Amino acid sequence: MRILKNKVARAVYRLAFGPDGRLVAGGSGGFDIWNLTTGKRVHVPSPDVTNYITVCECDPLGRWFYVDDSTSGGRMIPWSGKGERRLPGPRGQPHIEGLAVSADGARLLLSRGWFRQLECWATAQEPFTPVWAYRYGEPVDPLKAPAAQLTDWYFRAVALSRDARLAAAVEIRDGTSGWIVSLRDGNSGALLRDLGPAGDVMRYRLTFTPDGKTLIGYDEKEITLWDTATGAQVGRFSPGRAKLHGLAVDPSGQRFVTAGGDQTARIWQLADLSQTRALKWAVGKLSSVALSPDGAVTAAGGEKGQVVLWDVD
Repeated sequence: MRILKNKVARAVYRLAFGPDGRLVAGGSGGFDIWNLTTGKRVHVPSPDVTNYITVCECDPLGRWFYVDDSTSGGRMIPWSGKGERRLPGPRGQPHIEGLAVSADGARLLLSRGWFRQLECWATAQEPFTPVWAYRYGEPVDPLKAPAAQLTDWYFRAVALSRDARLAAAVEIRDGTSGWIVSLRDGNSGALLRDLGPAGDVMRYRLTFTPDGKTLIGYDEKEITLWDTATGAQVGRFSPGRAKLHGLAVDPSGQRFVTAGGDQTARIWQLADLSQTRALKWAVGKLSSVALSPDGAVTAAGGEKGQVVLWDVD
């Protein structure tokens, strides 16, 4: 077990492992980039320390990490912390609600705030090129800003399967009464099926299991699992009384880890949703969790700016 201390002692809201032994820890004061081999850290401050983070994902090709916060919008930040760039798309509305990357780094899925847009980009080479985009339920050119239009259609959390064949989103549509979790074709964006209602939409997140056969949705109170082939709900449970602040699936697809407000990280078997371990450290309430690409190391972020690292086995 090892504890890292962030430069700014605020809750670590997002964690993401890079493919080369690096870790990004994001809090309201910015991002800390850790080289886990040397112990060196680079701090990337946010312009406004009161902001919140909606996105923190590492590029599997090792070029940068993707971030979004409430003041600076969607960005790609190199590991040096210098030379950041904006995410592709129309100018004038930088905020990203959700972002997911395929396992090979070649596809990027994102939902774009007030543009009410769900987009997929080819990212293996620069400049990025659009694969598809939907706005108001119709295919559109993601590089063109929309004309003013009153609509209830909106996208928030997203997920992309490892092979990019499936995409998922939390969305609300014109004429519907609530937020739903939808499953879409990763190559075209076409709607395949609606899976079920989302919970607390401001905190709701999605992730696929490595084989793409199961989609997991969760908020602070409940975890729901769906079979992506049939759309059937195959599991639903509350992981405890404390608020759930993070969930990460092991690359083996056999287990997942949750981080909770009771200062405890819990390990669960995916097959039967049974808890196998509970781990607790003196770092306060846990606010995020992530697993390394090889599944060997787990990281949990605490409310005081600390990150706990431990070997899974």
